[in-house]
Amino acid sequence: MARRRILVTYVIAWLTAIGTVLRYVSRSLSYPETLSSDTLRQLAVLFAAFFALLLIEPWLTRRSTRYSHLYLLAQSLIITVVSLLTPNVDYFATLIVVLVIQALVIFPFDVGLRWVVALTVLMVILMLYGHPIDQGVPLAIIMSMIYLFIAAFVAVASDAD
Repeated sequence: MARRRILVTYVIAWLTAIGTVLRYVSRSLSYPETLSSDTLRQLAVLFAAFFALLLIEPWLTRRSTRYSHLYLLAQSLIITVVSLLTPNVDYFATLIVVLVIQALVIFPFDVGLRWVVALTVLMVILMLYGHPIDQGVPLAIIMSMIYLFIAAFVAVASDAD
């Protein structure tokens, strides 16, 4: 049962990440004038790094708890840079959903929950940096509730085992 739940969470994480990037590519093709070709190249490298780390995450996180923390830190840094390169794009906060899921799967619940709080703070900062306050606050609230819903779901599913 636990193994199946882990597989499902990874499928959800991958689909979320792929969907976010496809949404961004679609937006970029619709509004090519919004970003320079240099920025698009930088984003492509960052997305490639994000997916490469996502691919090796199961192998990496089984090796050591330290690697698990470094993995989440590196992915958080990538998302931060992507968000700073495109400050008006709010859906990169969904990439943090991937990290929330992974933190709750990789670590014991209390450690994972600390990561959820840290990732939520990061997302709030990025939303308030990249948007006017009247747009940033609602986005931050919505995404925070999604992160907390995921944490609550994991907690309930863990109790069911």
